[in-house]
Amino acid sequence: MISDLVDSARMLHGELEIEPRPSDLGLVVERALASARSCARARGVAIDLRLDARSRPVRIDEQRLQRALTHLLLEAVRASAPGGTLPIWTYFSPEFAEIGVRNAGAGVPQDLLPRALSEPMQTQALETIEAMGLGMVLAKQLVELQGGQLAVRSARRGSPASLAIRLPGRLYSSFADAGPKINDDSPAAPGARLDGVHIMLVEDDPDAIEFLALVLRSVGARVSAFTASAPAYALYVSAPSEERPDVVVSDIAMPVEDGYSLLARIRAWEASTGTVPVPAIAVTAFAREEDRRRALASGFDRHIGKPLDAARLIENIAQWI
Repeated sequence: MISDLVDSARMLHGELEIEPRPSDLGLVVERALASARSCARARGVAIDLRLDARSRPVRIDEQRLQRALTHLLLEAVRASAPGGTLPIWTYFSPEFAEIGVRNAGAGVPQDLLPRALSEPMQTQALETIEAMGLGMVLAKQLVELQGGQLAVRSARRGSPASLAIRLPGRLYSSFADAGPKINDDSPAAPGARLDGVHIMLVEDDPDAIEFLALVLRSVGARVSAFTASAPAYALYVSAPSEERPDVVVSDIAMPVEDGYSLLARIRAWEASTGTVPVPAIAVTAFAREEDRRRALASGFDRHIGKPLDAARLIENIAQWI
C-alpha cells in the first residue's frame, strides 16, 4: 500500500520513472499470482492459468507491471464465485502481448468502465477516478506508463467484465529471434466447453456458416448465424442486454458490407451507449500480416486464418467468457 501511494504521488507530479528490461511475462504473472493465491484459496477459487507457448521477452518494468497485475488479480478473485474457476492467460500476436484476467473489471460500475479506461487521467472527473478506486487507477497508470493499455471486454451477461493488459509489439519486436514465430493459428488444446455462450456468427458462405455453427453448438454454444452484416448489426444493437451476444465471430470478405465495417459500427455503437465492448474474432482467408493488423485496428481481438482450426477458435472464445 505504501509503495502504491508513493508511486501515485510520483505519477501525479510526473516524477515516476520506469526501468524497462527484457522480461518473461509468464514469470510476471506467476509472481503476481503469488500475492493473490492466498485470497483465492480463502474464497475457494481455483486459478486456471493458460500461458501462451509463443512467449518471448518483453521490454517492461517488471516490478511495476507485476504490481498493476496484482491489483487486477485481487479484484478478480473478490468478484469470483466461491468454488468457481478464474481464468488468467497470456497471448502473443505480432501486434500486442496480452495478459487477460476474467472478472477483473468488477470494481468499477459497468456503465462507467469503458470510458474510465479509455480517457486520459488528466481529463477525467474526480467522481470517475473515485469510482475506479486506487487500485484500478494505479494499475491503469502503471500500464500506460509502459506504453500499454487496459482493454475491457464484456463477459457473460450478469458477470463482471474481463480486463487485459495489452503491451505493443514494439516492446518485443527487437527480440524477434527469441522464441517461436508468432501467429494466431497455432494448435489449441482440446476440451474447452462453451455451454450457454451466445455467439453471433457472421459468414456469407452457406457451407462455412453451417459448419461453424455445428462446431460451436457441439460444445454447448447458442449460435445466432447471419450471412450478411446488416441483420447481424441490427440484432446486436436492438437486443435487450440480457440477450445480446457474448461473442462476435465474423468473416472479413463479405458483399455489401465487410467484417471490418461491421466491427467498426459495433464499436462505435458501444462507445456511444457506454456498452462494454464484446469480444470479437475475425475468421478469414485474409491471412497476411497487413490483414491481421487491419483486423485488430478495426476492433477485433483475435484474427484466425482459414482453413480454420476449430479447437483454436473455441479456445479463443473460452478465454473471454
